[in-house]
Amino acid sequence: MAPMKREPTGRQADLAATVSVPRLARRWHTSVRQVRKLLAQRQMDFVQIAGQIRVPKLEIERLERQPDFDLHRLPGPTVTKHAKISQ
Repeated sequence: MAPMKREPTGRQADLAATVSVPRLARRWHTSVRQVRKLLAQRQMDFVQIAGQIRVPKLEIERLERQPDFDLHRLPGPTVTKHAKISQ
């Protein structure tokens, strides 16, 4: 008889409750770069586990449940152009 699987504990549980950036990019049919851009803009929460950036599954589900969720139309930071100052 095969041994029964144990419930994940500690770090395994943390990893199980999160998704890696490349996996999230595949899920959303976009690039890793686009997901990292959203993270840098603080459009979604993330955690760092053992040096790896991961997105909590609850955060992904929260975003996907929003009726107006569109990956390519999430608001970004306001960009201001700086005027060139002549000397």
